Amino acid sequence: MSIDFETAIAMQRICTGETIELTRGKIAGEVLDIDSLTKGFKSEKEAECRGFYEKLISDETKKAYDIDLLLEETDAIKKEFDDFIASSGGNDTFQVMFDAIGEFFMTPPFEGLDSIEYGVNEVCVFSILEYFVGKESEEHDHDTVRKEYRDSIADRTYEEVGDHWIGVYDDLQKRYDKLWSAFDGEHAFEYKLAACSIVAISAIKDQDAFSLDMVQTGAIQKGKEIADAYLDETYDEDESILTNNVVKLYEFIWAYLRG
Repeated sequence: MSIDFETAIAMQRICTGETIELTRGKIAGEVLDIDSLTKGFKSEKEAECRGFYEKLISDETKKAYDIDLLLEETDAIKKEFDDFIASSGGNDTFQVMFDAIGEFFMTPPFEGLDSIEYGVNEVCVFSILEYFVGKESEEHDHDTVRKEYRDSIADRTYEEVGDHWIGVYDDLQKRYDKLWSAFDGEHAFEYKLAACSIVAISAIKDQDAFSLDMVQTGAIQKGKEIADAYLDETYDEDESILTNNVVKLYEFIWAYLRG
């Protein structure tokens, strides 16, 4: 994404209280990162989105913007682009997540889990990433992504293997649901993410139901402790391998959701 410094500076000045005339296309060019928004899309889908993006940034409609009008326009532009993606057949959510997880594992991120086959790591991480994407986006199609992921496992192995691991995937997401309802108030999202990350990391080592029940019970308090330490910048990398692994997964999902 190239930066139009003149427009960027003008928008900064508007945010400090000035009223400045801008075109809608110039604003679109600043608020839409087309490379990020189309990352992982199939070539045909990417071409469609880039074509619509070019239409938006070519809009010469000009207005005098104060901060309220600028924020309103920014939200409208983002919604218009999101609506276009949704109306043109989805946004390749599965492939984007699949590719992101592949990049995440390019350098083994978790301590002490190198001996466990990649597929187990992938299933557990995909289960929590897709779960939180669904919580963040009303347009997320869980059933479609779930089917595409199950089929991808089967295509890489066997049908029976796909059925087995999507069962593990489903079980983990049911556990995340229970943890989701355990927190409210300030930093609730961060607590939920940390607690669910504990379950996902633990499941890489052991998918036994009884063991995960025990982990899930302890994850409520432990997740809060880890998230608080991370947010307060008192997190100690020497505390434990589990905490380090939870933080790495937490950071990956947080970056994906906010990226």
